[in-house]
Amino acid sequence: MKRFSLPLLSVLVLSMVLPGCGTGSKSDLMQLIAERDSLRFAAEVQTQKLMNIEKAVNMMNATMDSIAREEEMIFVNTNQKDGMPITRQDALSNLERYEEMMLRQHKKIVELQEELKRNVFNAEAQRLIENLQAQVATKDRQIAELRQELEKKDANIAQLREQVRTQSIRIDQQTETITALNTQNQRQGEALKKQDEFINTGYVLIGSKDDLKRKGVLDNKGKLNPTSLLDKSKFAKIDMRTWKEITFSCNKAPKILTTMPESSFSLYKTGDEFRLVINNPSDFWRLSSYLVIQTN
Repeated sequence: MKRFSLPLLSVLVLSMVLPGCGTGSKSDLMQLIAERDSLRFAAEVQTQKLMNIEKAVNMMNATMDSIAREEEMIFVNTNQKDGMPITRQDALSNLERYEEMMLRQHKKIVELQEELKRNVFNAEAQRLIENLQAQVATKDRQIAELRQELEKKDANIAQLREQVRTQSIRIDQQTETITALNTQNQRQGEALKKQDEFINTGYVLIGSKDDLKRKGVLDNKGKLNPTSLLDKSKFAKIDMRTWKEITFSCNKAPKILTTMPESSFSLYKTGDEFRLVINNPSDFWRLSSYLVIQTN
């Protein structure tokens, strides 16, 4: 995925505030817009991939936990009084419950695979699922072998219990690997979330001409001062994806000083109040991440 440093992103945003006003040619502007859109798309794809990995990791955790619990119960006497030794028939009954659980896990894995196929392809998530399937297949073979041994009249319960215990140790080791992967995935998710928030943060400032001049957003000629836009403390921060409208007072038609396509929003007047409603957020913020409105 193509990455930009935060300073470059700041320049990218600033360069889209005043197209054609000393900030570069039209072709340069379109290239910057294309790069920003590409960055947003890459972030969305990466987010989906991390979600797929998280689902796969959660499935592996749940499956391994279920296997560990049922393995512990194979040689536990659940049908007789405490202290009574477990019989071969008791172990076979417990093993049947284990087999039923494994069938449910098989079904869940197939369902997850189908879900991941409908989303963005993710090789890492696919490898996790394949690894899980291999683990489950190994357990299926171990179950079949254990059933064969238990069905023998001279089955050695103590020996088989130790065999299952050894297998459980292997599961614990596999679970540690999954936990480490889950931690790594969470860190990547947190970093991506911060990047996503940065990409989708907009900056809004509404005020009179004098107010905007005092804040340095307008120059002496009443034109936007591009360098002042780097000082984000002057603006209210919003999330472009969820911020839909704003109401403000204005005694005459307001001026939208930044470049927002007219088809992407509507402006309604009620008395001395105006309400700006964004109809198409992606189009509205396409050319500028800043919204500056002059109220006189």
